[in-house]
Amino acid sequence: MKVNSTKKTIRYHTPEVLKNLDNLLLAKEELAVICRKTWHKFLMDFGKYYAQFQASVESLAALDCLYSLATLAKQNNYVQPNFVPENEASQIHIKDGRHPVLESLLGDNFVPNDTDLHADGQYCQIVTGPNMGGKSCYIRQVALITIMAQVGSFVPASSAILHVVDGIYTRMGASDSIQQGTSTFYEEMNEASNILQNCSSRSLVIIDELGRGTSTHDGVAIAYATLHYLLKNKKCIVIFVTHYPKILDIQSEFEGSVGAYHVSYLSTRKLLQISDEKMGISTETEDLGEITFLYKLVAGASDRSFGLNVALLAQLPLRCIKRASVMAAKLQEEMSKRDENKLLRLMDEPSRDGPWESSPEVGLLCAEPHQGLMEACRRILRDMRSAQSNNDVTNTLSCLKSAQEIASKMIKG
Repeated sequence: MKVNSTKKTIRYHTPEVLKNLDNLLLAKEELAVICRKTWHKFLMDFGKYYAQFQASVESLAALDCLYSLATLAKQNNYVQPNFVPENEASQIHIKDGRHPVLESLLGDNFVPNDTDLHADGQYCQIVTGPNMGGKSCYIRQVALITIMAQVGSFVPASSAILHVVDGIYTRMGASDSIQQGTSTFYEEMNEASNILQNCSSRSLVIIDELGRGTSTHDGVAIAYATLHYLLKNKKCIVIFVTHYPKILDIQSEFEGSVGAYHVSYLSTRKLLQISDEKMGISTETEDLGEITFLYKLVAGASDRSFGLNVALLAQLPLRCIKRASVMAAKLQEEMSKRDENKLLRLMDEPSRDGPWESSPEVGLLCAEPHQGLMEACRRILRDMRSAQSNNDVTNTLSCLKSAQEIASKMIKG
């Protein structure tokens, strides 16, 4: 049988070849039918035992998870967490807590931190400190240890005692939603709103730098009000990270319930002369120097954030950083003068009963407590000015000692 041809050649298939081709196509069709029947029969037989197979697979998955957690706990010296009874107050006590991910990367170089929070005592931590100092790592570490304990895993710590939480609510990072027409600040407020509406006294709430996406005054106000609502209405365990010093004023209203902490650091400071050519002002300001992060959470608030150091690490132009340093020095000087003038005006104001006297009859403990405080502040300021303007070392030390004694008496009451 002729198949095809050219000018020079002609191709043929013999009858035997054609017969074998037909047999091959028939065999392929029969094979496909048999495969479909066999696969259908397998599915029918498997379906009879589907529940048993599903239970076996789920058990193997759980066993694999538990084995992985057990291996991890043994390799990294994790400990078994202890849970308090449901009728006890909410609490989280972690000794030498570690971040499970960063510890695997840093090894022995990772710095552990303690966490002590109790609903009947201090149940809120306000964490301050320099940028890149380890604040976010610390709060993530607390959240991860809590989650690991809830799922039944050992935890990266020397010891851990906590309650069963009904939820972990976080507000961290910055993101927007362009497709929905919402800004970064709106998303931040939306997350905060979700926390305030859904958290309870058995929840762990972690908020990282709330109020950054708007003006300073609005940001401080919103952050303060949010924390106040959590402390007064929800009374849940809270870790609040902020760069706003004003937030720390909330400690006076919730005395004993709120603690101020910061991540410690060491810094070298030397003075440079940086001039403002445009305004013709020569400003003596602190050089950026070097900062060594210790990554240890300690009590007390931090007075600096070292934002210019981060700008330097991000390789902003040196001219830009120097300009920022000049502006920072000016702003700091303006604030210092403003506070000093406010204190002077307050001390110079006469009381309703007449001007204050510095006689022994008035003393440090007056009939009106605020009068005694103002008199003490006036004396301390007078001694500090005398020490600053006096060239005699002996007199300077005497003035400083007098100021210290007055302050000590006021502290002791």
